[in-house]
Amino acid sequence: MTTKKVYNKLKEFNTIWHAESKFVFKSEKDRKVIGRLNDERQIDPFTYDMIEECERLGFDYDESLLETEPPEDTDELESNNEDTLKEPETKVNVPIPETKVPETKVPETKVPEETNMNAPSYDKVSNRINDRFTKFADNVVTAIVELEDKNSSLASENARLQSELENMKRKIDSLKQLFS
Repeated sequence: MTTKKVYNKLKEFNTIWHAESKFVFKSEKDRKVIGRLNDERQIDPFTYDMIEECERLGFDYDESLLETEPPEDTDELESNNEDTLKEPETKVNVPIPETKVPETKVPETKVPEETNMNAPSYDKVSNRINDRFTKFADNVVTAIVELEDKNSSLASENARLQSELENMKRKIDSLKQLFS
């Protein structure tokens, strides 16, 4: 089964963003993450913290937006002078209308049964089909037998009624002869 990714279009920048992660991409064609939409509808720049989520979701990211060295551990930052080590935050305040972009269909890949633990084995599926077919065949045979019995019963009833009809016709003929 494939995971569908839903993108929203950012018309002013001729780009898109991913609805679930809020990652913003370079463009609709160049799908490299360049940042993230925040709750204030601003674009936060791409950071090292976003790399793991990009990889988890299968997105490429623009490495040129990262510093040459990863940030230092927070323990070391606390021990230094905080005023000189804080990085300025860069945010772009842009009104962003939400427009759905048709999702890109990812071709479904078939997983061999031995690797898919949830897939029933061929034998189990075959046995289920055979069991259902056998039940169906038994139901058809039972219905046929019941219909044959009903047919036989109706044929007997029909013969009895035919005989009774013949007797009535004879009686009517007798009465006609008496009164004519």
